[in-house]
Amino acid sequence: MALPALIPSELSDWSASTQILGDKHAIVHAAHHHAWLERIHPFVDGNGRAGRLVLNFMLLQRGYPPAVIQASQRPRYLAALKLADDGNANALSEVIARAVHDTLNRFLIPNLAGDAKLVPLAALAQGGRYSPTYLRDLVLQGRLHAIRDGRLWLSSRAWLAAYVASRDRRGRRRKQAPASR
Repeated sequence: MALPALIPSELSDWSASTQILGDKHAIVHAAHHHAWLERIHPFVDGNGRAGRLVLNFMLLQRGYPPAVIQASQRPRYLAALKLADDGNANALSEVIARAVHDTLNRFLIPNLAGDAKLVPLAALAQGGRYSPTYLRDLVLQGRLHAIRDGRLWLSSRAWLAAYVASRDRRGRRRKQAPASR
């Protein structure tokens, strides 16, 4: 933390450097400045919230969605923030990049995608009658068409509708009518 007498000077330096992207990627730049602001620690309380707000503002300025740090990622985020305090913002940049990626997959893409667009199962489950776990089970059983993308399964509303249409009211596979001769 900066000494109270140095906070105005530190904030002035920090503020001036936020506009200079240089050859850094926007996410690396935002991560570096997020860690720097946290080191200055300008407020008595709320530095973490204010710092993440500024981080997201910097990301939005460069055309990226907000980085939502999930509670499950908090230990990793804090460890990466500590490494950034020692001058290495790479781990923090990765945590932020993954959070941006997750924001796109969980919130933005599902709201933009039409019925045929591929979305993560968690997004497909939102507002529907099936949980992400149930959809994943259907995929693993070969009952719901999906494509693997790294650690995510992607499916579409159209493929889910086809699965639902293949079931009767009780969820059992509809019997095929015998072929006429």
